[in-house]
Amino acid sequence: MNRRSQTCRRPRPTATLPAYPLLAFVLVFLWSIPLSANPINVLMVLWRGETAAEQGFVQRLAALPIDVQITQIDAGQDRNHLSQQLRSIAPELSKFDYLYSFGTTASRMSQTINQGRIPQIFSMVSDPQGAGLAPDPNLATKRLTGSTDAISAVLRVKLAQQLFPIRRIAILVNARETNTMAQLGELERLCANEGIALQVLRVAPDTHTLDLLLQRLRQGEIDADTLYLPSDSYIISQSAVIMAALATTPYRVIGATRTFVNDGALLAIAPNYRMMGARLADRLLAL
Repeated sequence: MNRRSQTCRRPRPTATLPAYPLLAFVLVFLWSIPLSANPINVLMVLWRGETAAEQGFVQRLAALPIDVQITQIDAGQDRNHLSQQLRSIAPELSKFDYLYSFGTTASRMSQTINQGRIPQIFSMVSDPQGAGLAPDPNLATKRLTGSTDAISAVLRVKLAQQLFPIRRIAILVNARETNTMAQLGELERLCANEGIALQVLRVAPDTHTLDLLLQRLRQGEIDADTLYLPSDSYIISQSAVIMAALATTPYRVIGATRTFVNDGALLAIAPNYRMMGARLADRLLAL
């Protein structure tokens, strides 16, 4: 586990606050946070290392007038490894003030260990309701909140169709992740309605399935004009490898995150992870 402590002194308020009532309210709220000798302790549970969401979250916390101490545990995309780490830290959970978790799997597993003992903030969960993470509005104390990166696969394809025709589309699917399966369901309905041929390309972590698939793609064996890469932690982590393999192929690639475009995909329609992480930091102290 990695620790880091950050301290930032509050800035002098400006005379422009009354011109923006909502902004003024937020800033007055932050101004009212007392400086304490005791730091605020945040446990960050990561699924695939630090992403732009965590960078935005940490940078925003550093700008608040508080002393923050952060402890990170990283699953490395391994459920068993994460389970061991969470069980190890569970007896000490009460020493933390807040729990931050990234992604559906890490957030659900963290929630199971936490059991509402400390406020939890989940980040980039595509379907909070389906994952059992949606806060219950009837609870007297709201100790669970978060953000979703959900953008419909249908919307992405519809926007792409404004740039080029799509007659045959293939989607990479990690069957171990519910997020991917939800996006597959959306594409199946769209393709059925519009007469687009859909091919499902299944991959899985810790197997040779991705290597074999990329070999087929390089050789042009997949009958598709467009390839859809969903928002899935495993597929995102393999983005550079996937896009390198596709560099000399004719497939047009639609990505569900900015990472794919950075590595060479034609387009992506995705949320700004860094900005969303910063907004989560603003919500942290309201829990």
